[in-house]
Amino acid sequence: MVAVLGLIVALSALLSPSAPVRAWDSGIIELKKPWSVPFLKLQTIEGDTVDLQNLKGKVVIVNFWAWWCPSCKKELPDLERLWRRKGGKDFAVIAVHVGGSVHKAKTLVRRAQVTFPVLLDRRNAIAHLWGVTRYPTTLILGRDGKVYFVMIGSKDWNDAETEEIIATLSASTRQAAGKH
Repeated sequence: MVAVLGLIVALSALLSPSAPVRAWDSGIIELKKPWSVPFLKLQTIEGDTVDLQNLKGKVVIVNFWAWWCPSCKKELPDLERLWRRKGGKDFAVIAVHVGGSVHKAKTLVRRAQVTFPVLLDRRNAIAHLWGVTRYPTTLILGRDGKVYFVMIGSKDWNDAETEEIIATLSASTRQAAGKH
């Protein structure tokens, strides 16, 4: 509950002009104080279970999206290209499909040829817990499992800025991840 309240306070701070953040050129928000993330354990569209706790030690992009969102549809192939280029031992991408039709989500995932895990948040419980109210919303976690960057809206994830963020988090949170 404390983590949820902290996240709500932190998200509220994003809306404040005096929030302790840095905005990058593309609209990514860099948090000056990383957030501890709430629970995230869901089934994928294939029926497997993904628990975010099992991804500690990796830089992780968590993308919340909905099948009816045009920007989300556009962003899935960009995230897939990033995943194919960087995914593996030290980096992961997961997408959380929020509410809506599972059939439509599966169709979009197949069309975009997505190979990273796509989780199903059928009742919007995880999105609500994470404070997500707009789609797409993407959070970038360091190896220590904390949120360091937030993007509300879509972007091309295959740019120099994304590379810099991933490299920075890979280096700067390497030691912190081993302490948890």
